[in-house]
Amino acid sequence: MKYHNGKPIYDRNIIFALSIVLGGLGIDRLMLQDYKGAIIKFATLGGFGIWYLLDIFRIMTGQKLGYTDYIWKCELTNTCKSETHFYIKLLMWFSIISFIAYYFYYPNTKNVVNNWKKNDNE
Repeated sequence: MKYHNGKPIYDRNIIFALSIVLGGLGIDRLMLQDYKGAIIKFATLGGFGIWYLLDIFRIMTGQKLGYTDYIWKCELTNTCKSETHFYIKLLMWFSIISFIAYYFYYPNTKNVVNNWKKNDNE
């Protein structure tokens, strides 16, 4: 582990990837040495999904998680702003691709909704 002025340095990209894959189990907070938060997040399965999503958003925007004192690696190189833009673009493209995939995977969704409306009117 690398330190700067006595504070551990963490790579935001690695923590972001860990948070997406294993964040619901509290692994992201465990890596940041927030042991209480990791145990609570694990016990509640990511705060029933809400805490999981909030942590992903907080990492994307460069905010710190938990009460431990650490430094993002990008703070030392002044690249945090460009990383944040990258995460926002990644989220945007993921949302668009998910919407398109859902539309093509469930092409009859409109028909299902229309059938529900017909059944309600009868």
